[in-house]
Amino acid sequence: MARVERSAAAADGRRIDRHRRPRQAIAEHGPVGRLFPIGDFEEPAEAGDRVVVPVDRPRRGSRARRGQAVEAANVNVGKFRSTFEVNLAAPGTYKLALINNSLNAQYETASGERKRWRGTADTLSEIPADAKNVQITQQQGRNEAFVTAGKPNDTALKPTGVGLEMVPVTHPNDLVAGEPISFRFVLDGKPAANLEVEVVPGGTRYRNNQNETKYTTDKDGLVTMTWNDAGMYWLEASVQDNNTSVKQAKSRRASYVATFEVLPP
Repeated sequence: MARVERSAAAADGRRIDRHRRPRQAIAEHGPVGRLFPIGDFEEPAEAGDRVVVPVDRPRRGSRARRGQAVEAANVNVGKFRSTFEVNLAAPGTYKLALINNSLNAQYETASGERKRWRGTADTLSEIPADAKNVQITQQQGRNEAFVTAGKPNDTALKPTGVGLEMVPVTHPNDLVAGEPISFRFVLDGKPAANLEVEVVPGGTRYRNNQNETKYTTDKDGLVTMTWNDAGMYWLEASVQDNNTSVKQAKSRRASYVATFEVLPP
């Protein structure tokens, strides 16, 4: 039985933006590790076994395109942290992702009052028809963690082709201190070239600086790193462009966050 946790903090205190709308979690071929409040769930096009869990109430996961649905149990919702458990009955690698595909807007009412709004393409009508100077931004984000039960595989590691994603070259559950680690980043399924990737080792509570390291992907979206110390690591990358999937939005911010465990040699 795997215990999964959604927390308002990542990497020992680094906070992730919180959204007020209900959040959902998706485990692709199973769940793992810590969840972070990113935003509303949107089902990816391809996945292995997975579970869909609304944070505000337990529910059975829907059947995936391949494999069997996985049922979450013992869902507990707290003010800052929520947890659930899933039985990792099938061997293989599991990916747990919180997926956000939302819209943010700023506008002025007919009387000149400035307002902010957050929602989805389905709730755009909440913005008054007579609003002025409307500026809408699309937010796409993934927050992931990985676990392997028995023999590892890559069924759940394939990209969906939506937003910014990481495609492991080095298996995410086979990371060893002092050895090269390679990840490939894709944006809408295409190589994310010249993307800045920031990595922060865990334990920030016990030191006075972040000790972050920044890397840049090559023309193929590939980045190779060496993490010298065993422990937990927090990784983040983001990009801004105007390639929105909602015609009313004029700009997009796509982000990716993941946590990894690095073992001693």
